[in-house]
Amino acid sequence: MLRILRTLAVLGLSAGCINLPSEDEIRDMRVLAVQVDPPEILYSFLHLFSPDQRAGLALGPYNITTRMLVVDPMGRVVELTNRLCPEERNDACPGYRIRDDAPAQEIQDVIPLVTPVQRQAQAQVSLAGELQFAPIHFQISEHAMDYMLPRDARGNLDLLGILFPTFPSVVARAWIPETDEQEVAYKRFSLSMDLNTAGLPAEAQEPLRDIFRQALGFDFCTPEQLAMEAMMPEDPTGLRPPLQCIKERKANRNPTITRMLWTTREPEGGGGGGFGGGGGPAGPPDAGNEPPDPTDDGRFQDVTGRVPVAQGTSITFRPVMADGDHEPYQQFVFDGETGMARIEAYEEDIACIWYTTHGNTNGVNGEGGGFGPNSAPYADGEISIHPDAPEGAAAIWAVCVDQRGGTDWRRIDIEVVSSAGIGGVGLF
Repeated sequence: MLRILRTLAVLGLSAGCINLPSEDEIRDMRVLAVQVDPPEILYSFLHLFSPDQRAGLALGPYNITTRMLVVDPMGRVVELTNRLCPEERNDACPGYRIRDDAPAQEIQDVIPLVTPVQRQAQAQVSLAGELQFAPIHFQISEHAMDYMLPRDARGNLDLLGILFPTFPSVVARAWIPETDEQEVAYKRFSLSMDLNTAGLPAEAQEPLRDIFRQALGFDFCTPEQLAMEAMMPEDPTGLRPPLQCIKERKANRNPTITRMLWTTREPEGGGGGGFGGGGGPAGPPDAGNEPPDPTDDGRFQDVTGRVPVAQGTSITFRPVMADGDHEPYQQFVFDGETGMARIEAYEEDIACIWYTTHGNTNGVNGEGGGFGPNSAPYADGEISIHPDAPEGAAAIWAVCVDQRGGTDWRRIDIEVVSSAGIGGVGLF
């Protein structure tokens, strides 16, 4: 009996790295992506206090939905399980055991999260082997959230949680029952503290804001500071220095691929890309940080059906993301020499990982930070079709991610045609 185990980490880039399978040509069963929606949960700062000190206020529940992109070009039945790994780990936490020193209510509420939820589906040959699994929902209760948040040696919530998110993960396991072939993937999502005190009584807001000031070393941005930000002078690159105050946190959301474009024409000039780990430096709304019209060079057209590609040739695809997908966010950075912290402001870049059933791709291709002169404003994917690829239906997948774990994907259906018969062929 053949048993193949691939373990891959489908990580949010907020975790500092991305670890992806090296094979970009899909020939057997693969887990290409896991999406967690939302990719970031803002939990109440009242979790700083024990349940009996929360004035009877109910917290949560915090809900997430998971989707998996699983492909088996051989069209077999695939079984899938989903569960949570409730702690920040660098693996899929196999054989996870709930901490026996946790309060009884926390243990009770975590059990359904770490218990695998099972699905079964037949790979759709008409969709190049893509499986249609129903989304899986998880509800994280107030007590389950208490369990998942980092604690210090005395069992109190670690105050560093105010500064930095923690990263539990969703673990997906797909396997072929008839061969025991399997693949395990895990995708981290973020738990970040919501610093907004606006919902509290006025007499409680300022004391809590004082706690945050002392813990963070920064004050909250005032309306006047936010208004002045737009009036600050720009540097030569069109950017403004980040405010050294805390803005209201907004949870990250998944990006959305709204259009897919294609071309077989070469660009007139080259352009570098690459995907850094920190995002692009944030500029003001009018700093030109949004990419230009994706079709302004006249090479690209929209994918509106099955795209013909000749054997032994290449084709380039360009995903177009939704307006607002380059979300701004703040990060705290410590200077090791001075021991002081500062606030940096960023805007998300998008990177896309490309896969195909009939050729090779350029792998991971990302937008350049800030869309500057030395960066590529799009995460284009170039797919090279094998000269001996069989004629007929094939597929390409783009899995697009941002630095903080947001994910979306799109399948592009293509038709491999003889190199002698491509002339004059339009969309199918």
